[in-house]
Amino acid sequence: MHELVLIFYQLSPRHVGGWLVFSGNVSLTGTNAVPKVVNVFLYPALNTLGISHARLDFGIGGVIPPHTHPFATETSFVVKGTIYTGFISFENVLYAETLQEGDIYIFPKATLHFQLNVGDGPAVTFNSLTSQNPGFVTAANQLLFTNISAPVLESSLGINAETLKLLQDSNIPLFFGGSKSRS
Repeated sequence: MHELVLIFYQLSPRHVGGWLVFSGNVSLTGTNAVPKVVNVFLYPALNTLGISHARLDFGIGGVIPPHTHPFATETSFVVKGTIYTGFISFENVLYAETLQEGDIYIFPKATLHFQLNVGDGPAVTFNSLTSQNPGFVTAANQLLFTNISAPVLESSLGINAETLKLLQDSNIPLFFGGSKSRS
């Protein structure tokens, strides 16, 4: 009989040295927003801690498009600027607010949510997530740039083939290694 043993290491400052500091940006081309994402894949010091963080820097009109984190609840703290944000509940109800500096908002686990800078200057939020691997699934990428057949999308969205092609050929930004390949 074989036994599966999982070993998790507690991290100590004397063992990890430079692991306790993280620097890095991920560009979201086309959204005028740049997140600095900190999860266990980019920052091993988070291993076994059950948390992730992101600093989101928004230009005027910058957006983090509708997406979900299937494995985490998220909070967003507005450090600077004015952010319109919200989520869609599992009952298909939109809960949205315009936030000012110092406001905090919560996105329940696995709900579709977004953030948009509606101020007249740059904005910054600091977001915390309840998982070292929260997952990141964007609604547009998942629908339009996978192998779902055109008839399924057309019928589901109530659009014709021409509209679907316009959407698929549009300048919708891709995120975290996404591909517009539909082969």
